[in-house]
Amino acid sequence: MPSRRQNSDGAKASNGDPDSADAYAQADRSVQALARQAINRLAGAKTSQSANRPVLPEGGAERFKDLVLNNDTDAAVEMIETLRVEGRSYEQIAEALFTETARRLGKGWEQSELSFLEVNIGVSTLLRINTQVRGRFSQTGAPMEGDVLFATLPHQSHTLGIILATEAFRQNGLQVELLVGATPETIIEEARLWSVRLVGLTAGHLDRLPDIVDLASRLKDLPERPAILLGGAAANSGFVDDALHPVDCVAETLDHALSYAEKACARLSNKDP
Repeated sequence: MPSRRQNSDGAKASNGDPDSADAYAQADRSVQALARQAINRLAGAKTSQSANRPVLPEGGAERFKDLVLNNDTDAAVEMIETLRVEGRSYEQIAEALFTETARRLGKGWEQSELSFLEVNIGVSTLLRINTQVRGRFSQTGAPMEGDVLFATLPHQSHTLGIILATEAFRQNGLQVELLVGATPETIIEEARLWSVRLVGLTAGHLDRLPDIVDLASRLKDLPERPAILLGGAAANSGFVDDALHPVDCVAETLDHALSYAEKACARLSNKDP
């Protein structure tokens, strides 16, 4: 996960040194490259064959995109619920709304119609909506297994770092699930269903640490006892000096997080790290 010393766009503030400025600019480009890849992954998501009839009324996709950019999750969820009651499947809705919205966000960014901040907010909102609604649809198929589950709790607004970490982990060959704005119960249930080996959480503010520690303790009660990785600005506040806390690794950088995850996943799957 990006270092806590980064600003909201992922780059550190320059101290006036040209070499440092170049390094910060390179870091900013790296963050934006990961963000573009995350959007492209959403936009290129493959879904099952849709029914022949249109999923959305004319203008529906554009209206949904506007709701996402305005962070109007209630209206967006209501729109999805209407489609679900009408008999649309999760796959149909995911393709017509989530994937299409990601495409439009990416296009808006490429054409400089949307700023990096606007796209970041849009992607975070899109993922949060997905987390809220997908449990309303019937799930089919055998339980899946995954390596890593990244998750944020409700009202955690700083989600860029964990979105970028998800993309970076996937690029390194790990199977990753991402939940944005999920309840502790949803996170625990997903970790159980996926039999994940590692759960990544983020702490942007000190006041959320008690909730995160409680969630981590409950995750440790699962039969798989997943490793717990914590990042974010408040991660190094000192609470982790307590030997009783359930967090296994506090990651200051994305490279640190990746290194720990690869070793933890190998160890917990009885492989040699």
